Amino acid sequence: MLAKMTNLVKIKEVFDDGSCEVWLMRESACGGNCGGCGGCGEAGPVSVKAVNAAGAEKGDTAYVESRSGTIFRIAAVVYLLPVILLIAGYLLAAALFPSPAAAALSGGGGFLAGALAAILLNRRYKGRELLYVVKTADS
Repeated sequence: MLAKMTNLVKIKEVFDDGSCEVWLMRESACGGNCGGCGGCGEAGPVSVKAVNAAGAEKGDTAYVESRSGTIFRIAAVVYLLPVILLIAGYLLAAALFPSPAAAALSGGGGFLAGALAAILLNRRYKGRELLYVVKTADS
């Protein structure tokens, strides 16, 4: 069974189609202790669309869940695929051509192909509800 990530959110708006807009507090890379390292800016709330499975109402505080597998797949494409294709393109061209410039260009092409895949994935998932309101904080 896949793990689920759970966050506490504030319901910003409820729509007739069974979805809602929520304020999700995004934590920083240092776990929300921004004053401790000073390496990043303050993490703030982001507005995200979610499936309102719990029937929460505007102004409610609620819990949302996301399936870790979906989030990890997206992260793998966005962060790992460009790097993997860069290395693969470089190594393939280095094995086939004696010119270091050809290997560098091929590696750059691989990176661009991975970045394009990340952009296409972003367009595919943009506006989709990847979060599910599972219960209100009071229930």
